[in-house]
Amino acid sequence: MLKPEDAKIEYNPKPGQTGYRISIIVDDLESWILPWARLLADMLKQFHEVTLLNKLDESASGDFAFLLGCTKMVSGGSTLNRSYRATSISWAAWRTG
Repeated sequence: MLKPEDAKIEYNPKPGQTGYRISIIVDDLESWILPWARLLADMLKQFHEVTLLNKLDESASGDFAFLLGCTKMVSGGSTLNRSYRATSISWAAWRTG
C-alpha cells in the first residue's frame, strides 16, 4: 500500500511562506475513496494547509477544493465555486430519486 513517505509530491515554500490552502471534500462517509482522500490529505499536509471535510456546506475558502466521490450536486454558481481559486470534481457520482 502507498505510504505518505513514498510519495513524490514536492512544493517547497520560501522561508516565511506557507503552501496552499486546500480542502478535500468527500460527502459519503461510506465511500471507497475516503481512505485514499485521507492518504492524500496526509501527503499534502507536509507542505500545505489541508482540511478534509465530509459536507459541502462545511467548506470555507482557500486556493483549491477537491471534491472526491461526492454524491451531492454542486451548481455552477454555488458558494463553493466562488470560495476557491480552483475547484476540481473527480469521480463525481450523483444519486437521483
